[in-house]
Amino acid sequence: MEAPLRKQRLNEAINNIEARSKRRREEFYSQYPEKRPSLVKQQADALRDQADDIESKELDAELEKRRLKRISTLQSIIKYIESR
Repeated sequence: MEAPLRKQRLNEAINNIEARSKRRREEFYSQYPEKRPSLVKQQADALRDQADDIESKELDAELEKRRLKRISTLQSIIKYIESR
């Protein structure tokens, strides 16, 4: 399986887990509203999530750049070996 397809499937699995977790939290908070975090805490958590997303995208871009460079290097090696 190619790396982008593996990454896509992993992201889908993570998104499904996060969606289930959010539904369960909301069910819990509907039963125990006093346990719901304050608005300020919710806003802080949202900002942390945004920062995590930015860092994740930066890391993904760097890893993809390195992956493509490695593929190019390996293709050059293959061409060299086949030309001998």
